[in-house]
Amino acid sequence: EKATLSNRGLKIFGVTYTCPELYEKGWLHRQNTINRPKFLYAAYDPSNAEKIYVFYEQSSLKYWEATISDYSREFKGYSFWEVWQINSVQKKTFEKQNIKNNLAQSELEQKIMDIIQQASSETPLSTQSQKSRISEIRSNRTHEKELERSKLKGTTSSV
Repeated sequence: EKATLSNRGLKIFGVTYTCPELYEKGWLHRQNTINRPKFLYAAYDPSNAEKIYVFYEQSSLKYWEATISDYSREFKGYSFWEVWQINSVQKKTFEKQNIKNNLAQSELEQKIMDIIQQASSETPLSTQSQKSRISEIRSNRTHEKELERSKLKGTTSSV
């Protein structure tokens, strides 16, 4: 069976494995300069998912024993039959949740569009020109500052 190799380790059937030899070869480094194979061939015992046998040379029976990594600790003590079953259930659950999320997202987007449309229809059209509205910004700002300051003075004097 093909096992893909990444910076987390060897992955087969959704389970990640590591072994000391992978670290020694430097194949688990994240740098792009590392020349590592994309995949290796692995053998496994269907009754034990905690260990796989990695064939590091093509057309050879030499192998390394790789054990389950911390990334896949949820599968410790399981057989591959159980791993396949769990992965199947997780995949179905994820697909159902993804459908629900997509429906909720589309409903939310529709509500937002309705609110925007309602707000734009309820907004009164201005009789002033754009230039005159912009020119009033400074005077409106100073007026609001004065109001705010007078409110603050009124609250501090009563204390």
